[in-house]
Amino acid sequence: MKPGNPLDSQAWAPEGSETLGRFGDWTITKNDAVITLHSDTRNLAARCSDATMTYMAFIRISDLGSITGRPEVKPPPYFNFTAWADSNEPANFTFLVSYASDAYATGIVVLNPKFADQNTKFWAVLKSARSRFSYRTSNGTISISAVDLSPAIARFQRECFKIFKANAHHRLREPVPLDWLRR
Repeated sequence: MKPGNPLDSQAWAPEGSETLGRFGDWTITKNDAVITLHSDTRNLAARCSDATMTYMAFIRISDLGSITGRPEVKPPPYFNFTAWADSNEPANFTFLVSYASDAYATGIVVLNPKFADQNTKFWAVLKSARSRFSYRTSNGTISISAVDLSPAIARFQRECFKIFKANAHHRLREPVPLDWLRR
């Protein structure tokens, strides 16, 4: 079954969700062991859960022509874009696309500081934004207010750490399932 639109307000705050904080254009919600930080513009969000022990960043696909992949793979699995914070130097990024009809691409940010991949770099760019966060494809540029993003991310990370810490001892005792290794 195809998952729902990740930036749909019902997906971010389904019935029974608790709003943990509002920071200008940014909202943090909690539903069970899933914490979500999302922009009111529906262009950008981050999520964490005890199931993944990572942050997942979601970005709206603003240009279907920016989705690329190997010809033998259908649908094309990557969304390419350029992003920057404030007036800083732009950097290129590639996020995963699950389905050709998806409106959003996903980057998985590994929390181990030894990893310095492009998703970790994206998270650093997002965290450094003070007034605006922007991203661009050949279709144009989308800018999002980042005025209240820094305190929103700080609160989001504190809330994520709480569920990681509360559930880590269970996760560490469980062996890695063999079917996960075969993916």
